[in-house]
Amino acid sequence: RGRKTARHAVQMVKNTMDRMKFLDNIKHKTKKREGFMVLGMHRSGTSMLAGLMVNGMGYITGGPLIGAAFDNEKGFFERVDIVNQNDEFFRLQQM
Repeated sequence: RGRKTARHAVQMVKNTMDRMKFLDNIKHKTKKREGFMVLGMHRSGTSMLAGLMVNGMGYITGGPLIGAAFDNEKGFFERVDIVNQNDEFFRLQQM
């Protein structure tokens, strides 16, 4: 049983290293991508997806970003200027 456990542990380490190499390759490939846009409905997970792309994959959003608040402690990953432009668009449409 001891050898089986040791082989299992070694395999888990190899799998983890493979995942880390995969993520590192993604980060390396995405370093040249200087922006992205996530579109979606209110409260649909767009900030979560953008956060994963920034923190997990190395994408760059630009800024300044809307900071953390009581309803989203990690921040919104939304550019202030774009949100303001969107709000103005809706105001002009009387929405």
